Amino acid sequence: MRLALLLLLIALLVLGAISRGVRDLFCLTIREGRLEIRRGRISPMLLQAFAYVLRDAHVEQGRIIAFAVDDEAHLLLDGIPERADAILRVVFDRHRRLFGDVTAGSA
Repeated sequence: MRLALLLLLIALLVLGAISRGVRDLFCLTIREGRLEIRRGRISPMLLQAFAYVLRDAHVEQGRIIAFAVDDEAHLLLDGIPERADAILRVVFDRHRRLFGDVTAGSA
Protein backbone atom coordinates (compact mmCIF):
# COMPACT_ATOMS: atom_id res chain seq x y z
CA MET A 1 0.00 0.00 0.00
CA ARG A 2 2.81 2.39 0.91
CA LEU A 3 4.62 1.61 -2.34
CA ALA A 4 1.45 2.24 -4.35
CA LEU A 5 1.01 5.59 -2.62
CA LEU A 6 4.62 6.53 -3.32
CA LEU A 7 4.27 5.56 -6.98
CA LEU A 8 1.09 7.62 -7.26
CA LEU A 9 2.82 10.61 -5.69
CA ILE A 10 5.77 10.26 -8.07
CA ALA A 11 3.41 10.02 -11.05
CA LEU A 12 1.65 13.18 -9.92
CA LEU A 13 4.99 14.93 -9.52
CA VAL A 14 6.01 13.92 -13.05
CA LEU A 15 2.74 15.25 -14.45
CA GLY A 16 3.20 18.43 -12.47
CA ALA A 17 6.77 18.71 -13.72
CA ILE A 18 5.61 18.60 -17.28
CA SER A 19 3.07 21.34 -16.76
CA ARG A 20 4.71 23.53 -14.10
CA GLY A 21 8.46 23.22 -14.40
CA VAL A 22 9.65 21.10 -11.48
CA ARG A 23 13.38 21.00 -10.98
CA ASP A 24 15.22 18.44 -8.90
CA LEU A 25 17.41 19.96 -6.17
CA PHE A 26 18.98 16.91 -4.51
CA CYS A 27 18.44 13.28 -3.60
CA LEU A 28 19.84 11.71 -0.44
CA THR A 29 19.75 8.06 0.57
CA ILE A 30 20.15 6.50 3.99
CA ARG A 31 21.74 3.05 3.90
CA GLU A 32 22.79 1.22 7.04
CA GLY A 33 22.41 4.49 8.93
CA ARG A 34 24.73 6.43 6.59
CA LEU A 35 23.47 9.52 4.78
CA GLU A 36 24.74 9.78 1.20
CA ILE A 37 24.26 12.36 -1.55
CA ARG A 38 23.00 10.53 -4.64
CA ARG A 39 22.58 13.56 -6.91
CA GLY A 40 22.36 17.31 -6.81
CA ARG A 41 23.80 19.81 -4.36
CA ILE A 42 22.88 20.49 -0.74
CA SER A 43 24.07 23.09 1.73
CA PRO A 44 26.64 21.50 4.07
CA MET A 45 24.82 23.02 7.06
CA LEU A 46 21.51 21.45 5.98
CA LEU A 47 23.21 18.11 5.32
CA GLN A 48 24.67 18.12 8.84
CA ALA A 49 21.29 18.98 10.36
CA PHE A 50 19.61 16.15 8.41
CA ALA A 51 22.35 13.72 9.50
CA TYR A 52 21.88 14.71 13.15
CA VAL A 53 18.08 14.17 13.01
CA LEU A 54 18.44 10.82 11.23
CA ARG A 55 21.13 9.61 13.61
CA ASP A 56 19.08 10.66 16.65
CA ALA A 57 16.02 8.82 15.26
CA HIS A 58 18.12 5.70 14.45
CA VAL A 59 16.99 5.70 10.81
CA GLU A 60 18.70 2.83 8.98
CA GLN A 61 17.35 3.32 5.46
CA GLY A 62 15.26 5.75 3.48
CA ARG A 63 15.35 8.48 0.87
CA ILE A 64 15.05 12.28 0.89
CA ILE A 65 14.28 14.11 -2.35
CA ALA A 66 14.13 17.90 -2.58
CA PHE A 67 12.54 19.54 -5.59
CA ALA A 68 11.32 23.00 -6.55
CA VAL A 69 8.02 23.90 -8.18
CA ASP A 70 7.83 27.50 -9.33
CA ASP A 71 10.80 28.37 -7.08
CA GLU A 72 9.11 26.86 -4.00
CA ALA A 73 11.21 24.03 -2.47
CA HIS A 74 9.52 20.83 -1.25
CA LEU A 75 10.60 17.53 0.31
CA LEU A 76 9.58 13.99 -0.58
CA LEU A 77 10.54 11.54 2.17
CA ASP A 78 10.42 7.76 1.88
CA GLY A 79 11.10 5.22 4.62
CA ILE A 80 11.51 7.87 7.31
CA PRO A 81 9.63 7.40 10.61
CA GLU A 82 6.82 9.89 11.20
CA ARG A 83 8.55 11.79 14.02
CA ALA A 84 11.83 12.18 12.10
CA ASP A 85 9.81 13.10 8.97
CA ALA A 86 8.18 16.01 10.81
CA ILE A 87 11.50 17.22 12.24
CA LEU A 88 13.25 17.02 8.85
CA ARG A 89 10.48 19.12 7.27
CA VAL A 90 10.82 21.77 9.99
CA VAL A 91 14.63 21.82 9.62
CA PHE A 92 14.31 22.11 5.82
CA ASP A 93 11.73 24.90 6.03
CA ARG A 94 13.68 26.91 8.61
CA HIS A 95 16.91 26.54 6.65
CA ARG A 96 15.14 27.70 3.50
CA ARG A 97 13.62 30.70 5.30
CA LEU A 98 16.86 31.74 7.01
CA PHE A 99 19.33 31.14 4.18
CA GLY A 100 17.15 31.09 1.08
CA ASP A 101 19.03 28.49 -0.95
CA VAL A 102 19.08 24.86 0.20
CA THR A 103 21.71 24.03 -2.42
CA ALA A 104 24.23 26.72 -1.46
CA GLY A 105 27.75 25.37 -1.52
CA SER A 106 28.53 21.76 -2.18
CA ALA A 107 28.90 19.00 0.33
